[in-house]
Amino acid sequence: MKKKIIGYGSLLNPDGWNKTLSREIQINDIEYVNIIDHVRTWTAFVDVEVNGNKIEACFLDLSKELGRYVSGSAVEVNDEEFNEIAIREQNYDMIDVTDYLIEKEAGFRYFTAIAPSKEPREKEKAYVLKGYLDIVDNALKDLDLSITNLYEATTKKPEYPIIEGKYKFLNEEINKRTGR
Repeated sequence: MKKKIIGYGSLLNPDGWNKTLSREIQINDIEYVNIIDHVRTWTAFVDVEVNGNKIEACFLDLSKELGRYVSGSAVEVNDEEFNEIAIREQNYDMIDVTDYLIEKEAGFRYFTAIAPSKEPREKEKAYVLKGYLDIVDNALKDLDLSITNLYEATTKKPEYPIIEGKYKFLNEEINKRTGR
């Protein structure tokens, strides 16, 4: 069975995909899809280093919510590329969401990264990274306005403070696959 992976944050446009895959993705390689009964949330928590300090950062995630849907960009991947993305997204589980898609291409299974745990270790010590917000904003800037508007309508606001500064993951494999 052929596979597609759905990105819903930093992987919304070709630039995000190109930092991870070993081939160039063009806009016509991307299928924009809607995942029903899900909403984009800030519930993926990962240890990172910001300004020389280790913190727990929150990243975009998907959470089930009946009656809602979230947009994403689907790209066909081979087994090697699927494994590369799984390493990049190792703080998430790769979940088959094919049955949650409103429309899909026949002959494919669709996967996306969803965090297994939705809570930080210490709520008062979790942050949203300004650098990550900038990456997501850049992913949205060149997209059709309808996709940008849909992103904004299907993304819950983060409940954590924003921290400035350059960040990197504690895991070098993730840094390599995110262009850090």
